[in-house]
Amino acid sequence: MLKLSSIQKSLLTLMFVMAVSLFLALHGLSGSAEATPQSARHFVEEFYRWYTLIALRDNGTATAWSIALKEKPTLFCPTLRRALDRDIAAISEARGLAALDYDPFLDTQDPGEHYDISRVRRKDQTYLIDVYRLESGMRTTKQPQVIAELQITGDRWCFVNFRYADGRDLVNELRKYEVERTRQTEK
Repeated sequence: MLKLSSIQKSLLTLMFVMAVSLFLALHGLSGSAEATPQSARHFVEEFYRWYTLIALRDNGTATAWSIALKEKPTLFCPTLRRALDRDIAAISEARGLAALDYDPFLDTQDPGEHYDISRVRRKDQTYLIDVYRLESGMRTTKQPQVIAELQITGDRWCFVNFRYADGRDLVNELRKYEVERTRQTEK
């Protein structure tokens, strides 16, 4: 049997710890997100894989996005989450108040079965990622259906905004509805 000195044992232990750490980091299991295009793409792919199943199923009177906010609130940055919560509250009041009448993460009332996560680009402290709707394995439009905007908050990714092909974006749509609801309740 080979005898190792204490220095050799320490070096082997250090090499083992480094190898495990590298493996965990490469496989996204380290518990914190790293701001790389690959990590951003993976986050968005996982979200749309999970979310599309919710959007396609019968959710009764609940909207898919309200389920997403309830089940995985940390996927959405606090400002966006609060604005969406206010919109959901307005919808549940059912008094004809201005509110979203489409899926804000898919920009449609009729979700597709699959979504293709495409181009990733950095813009200041956020990443923009193109999301295309697929039908029969083909993109339905030349423009992305949605451009997801995300950033690292603390140690994880979260969505900041969703931009649409026609120039609208979710944050501004929610602001517009908030102003309209204020006008409606003042009457």
